[in-house]
Amino acid sequence: MEQDPKMQIFFDEANRLLETKRTFKDIFDIQIETWKKRTIFIFEDEKNRPHKVSYAEFGSLSKKYGYALNKKLNAPKGSFIALKMNNSPKWAYVFWGLLIAGYSPIMINPITLTSDTNRLLKESGAKAVINDKEEELLVPSIDVNSLELSEELNPESFGEKIAFCTSGTTGKSRIFVYSSENIVHQIYAAYIMPETTKTIMYQKPEVRLITIVPFSHIFGFVAVLLWFTFFGRCLVFTKTINPDEIVRMCQKYKVSHIFSVPLFWDRVAKSIRNTLSLESEGKQKLIAKTIAFNNGEISRTEAGFAGSKIVRNKLQKKILGNKVVYCIAGGSALSKDTLHLINGVGYPLYNGYGMTEIGITSVELSPSVIQRNKASVGKPLYDIEYKLKNGELLVKSPQIHSEILVDGNLEKAILDEEGYFHTGDIASIDEDGYTYIKGKLKDVVIGSNGENIYPDEIETKFADIDLIDDLSVLGIPTKEGEKLALVIYISHRLEKEEIKKLENQIADANARLPVAMQVQEFYLSTSPLPTNASMKVMRYQIIDDLKNRPEGFVKLGHGEIVSFEGFDKKDIKDISEHIIDIVSDVLGIEKKDIAPNSHVILDLGGDSFTYMSIIASIESEFEIKIPTEMIGRLNTINEFTLFILKQKN
Repeated sequence: MEQDPKMQIFFDEANRLLETKRTFKDIFDIQIETWKKRTIFIFEDEKNRPHKVSYAEFGSLSKKYGYALNKKLNAPKGSFIALKMNNSPKWAYVFWGLLIAGYSPIMINPITLTSDTNRLLKESGAKAVINDKEEELLVPSIDVNSLELSEELNPESFGEKIAFCTSGTTGKSRIFVYSSENIVHQIYAAYIMPETTKTIMYQKPEVRLITIVPFSHIFGFVAVLLWFTFFGRCLVFTKTINPDEIVRMCQKYKVSHIFSVPLFWDRVAKSIRNTLSLESEGKQKLIAKTIAFNNGEISRTEAGFAGSKIVRNKLQKKILGNKVVYCIAGGSALSKDTLHLINGVGYPLYNGYGMTEIGITSVELSPSVIQRNKASVGKPLYDIEYKLKNGELLVKSPQIHSEILVDGNLEKAILDEEGYFHTGDIASIDEDGYTYIKGKLKDVVIGSNGENIYPDEIETKFADIDLIDDLSVLGIPTKEGEKLALVIYISHRLEKEEIKKLENQIADANARLPVAMQVQEFYLSTSPLPTNASMKVMRYQIIDDLKNRPEGFVKLGHGEIVSFEGFDKKDIKDISEHIIDIVSDVLGIEKKDIAPNSHVILDLGGDSFTYMSIIASIESEFEIKIPTEMIGRLNTINEFTLFILKQKN
């Protein structure tokens, strides 16, 4: 293939790696030798003072950590050692330090619960954990800050394996092991990227990529740490993943590349919409033209001043700065509305695909914004094959994991007779070879007409509703089949007018869906939705909670008029007043503030705990039993009153 001379260094480095023995030592040595004078890391200390680390310093520090770990760890060489830390330069030093000391790192997401961490440690047979916080674990835990760095270590051999953990939406966890050969091929998969889209890995000015996605996640490890350090780029670290902190660091350090999960991009899109809503009508029309121009929907002549760099730069300064030239979303489904808006404000946003089991296998690389906005995950990267079987995406590549850790023992990767890994993802491939992910095979909901419905596709239709912080679409089992439900989480208490606005927005988005894909029930969770270490919502857990912990959810669409026709007015009044007494006592509010149609959580400030206290008091006072299926569905004084009347008659 014909290569751009400016990109030649990237092809040379990739080819050089293939000519080695393809060990982790080869990867490490090449990046240090080639880029030693360049900056690899930028970070701030507690006083927000900037610090820079060169590739040469990075190499030296990694060796010092290797020496310290070699002294500290009392485990046979080749043993698996868990690494559970937040992103920081130290994470990279420890990762390479473990390999330098002859061990095999297992990456565990720092937000993983202690109980789940212990389960992974037991499953993997790990001999120790390196972390940055105190935790009661099954194996020795070493505080990274307690390591004593001194002389450098020249080891006889590097570690030969690394491992990633996954706890998917099914609740089952597995540990996938990659050999150094697998990782070399993962690096080489990026071989064609600079030729297709030069902005992903250009030479000048300096590429600065912010580290938002955890390095313990395959996306963060491969697409951020592995690719960009092997090819000599600079990583910028934030102290927290607070949106304001990310924006500050992007603007202060002129970040050029931002890779993150769709949840991050959805929040950026919502922030943009909120900002635009505060502008004057004239500015809104101007920006709308800018967005249309950047999305290729109108010509420069039609855009006029709105198509100028002046307008784009002023707009971007209020968002992530005006130095950002390349963005990637990966990890789950990305909303087309989010794609359209982010690309529209001038941040080229591309969609990628990968899994813990296969690494990163494709990225939409097209310079065409029209193609990007289709939400394709692109074509397979170098030396990777895709094919479809009964709608499921199958992947074949030498970069796929080679082994699985089960009860501390290594087992071969599960591939079919042709060497393909079955991803469990439903996909389509168009005539030009672009791949589109529809959703997970295991999450498919069978509609009443027998049609396959993909929750991931439906979720993107609700993702741009401003008030929603997180959401999940899932199939709730019923006697008649599965019923589509939308469960949302909102971090702040809603006012009445916000509730009405939210319900209208949900209804409007739902109405735009095909009838077979329309959601039938809507719930508001009173606590954040459960996520796994890959930052994906665990649908199975929500389904279980809806069944066994219904008090943790509020069914939206409440407030319908309750009919007491056929019941005695005195009975209605007596029961209603008694319930108001109970609610007043449990919630500690004045009875005069409780209306017959007041919702105990949304209107009166209750929570799942106080709701269950109200249920218990009603059952005791009225000597009735409220069935499990009604918990969470009875929310107002009138609804409780009508239910009791029906029980008494």
